[in-house]
Amino acid sequence: MLIDELSVLVTGARSGLGRALCERFRATAMTRENADEILSQDTKYDLVIHCAHSRAKDVDTDSLDDYASDSFDLTSKVLRLCKQKVVLISSVSVYPLEGHSLREDEPIKLDQVHEFYGIAKLLSERHVVNWARQTGGQFLILRLSSTLGPYSPANVTKRILSGATPSVPLSGSSRFSYICHDEIGDFIEVALDRSAEGFFNLAAADTVTLKDVACLAGREIEFGPINYQAPAVSIERACGLLPALRKTSVERIRNAIAVRERESGSSRL
Repeated sequence: MLIDELSVLVTGARSGLGRALCERFRATAMTRENADEILSQDTKYDLVIHCAHSRAKDVDTDSLDDYASDSFDLTSKVLRLCKQKVVLISSVSVYPLEGHSLREDEPIKLDQVHEFYGIAKLLSERHVVNWARQTGGQFLILRLSSTLGPYSPANVTKRILSGATPSVPLSGSSRFSYICHDEIGDFIEVALDRSAEGFFNLAAADTVTLKDVACLAGREIEFGPINYQAPAVSIERACGLLPALRKTSVERIRNAIAVRERESGSSRL
């Protein structure tokens, strides 16, 4: 089935991956500004790509209601707009740091998930699975690593690549895995065309240190003490549908640097 033949809604479409997918699929954009209006209407969409999720940090009991409203409760509301198919953008943060195969088919014990963000994503995933069981709809749940693209927020990687900061709070030995916005769009198209369903990890074939990212970009960065280790998840299931996903983080960082330099007219490489 061609996406061009479907009515499509993309949430979280103001920036980041949501904006990239909204432009690619010429979708109706749901943002924080128009969410109440869209959610209150009777219009339903053939395909909903749900990217929106709270970015709040340090959630406590006083802020929990607001966080829920912008995360797993929002997923429940968005599903009411979906007629046939839903794509949920989830995260590799759902996986435990150790003692797990990091494959999509192995159950995850919630008490082993190291941060609340991961648990919130798992709650959103469960809403989608239950929706599919109750309605007979089709679903894709994409567990993404860190993403690279023109509309990415000003995260640590983007600040290093752009030279926007001389220092970051994470250690140079922190390890990241990357996937690109356009690759995520490619995968969605292939998966829907082949009527694929279920859970898929979308990430690199490896991880790379932030120190190496800075070296590739030619940046002198003062690193901090906070250590982050991205899980080296299995990507075999996704690569079975789209073999072109089998790339390393270094390949994707090099490509991001090349794109940035072409856009800026630089010839450093």
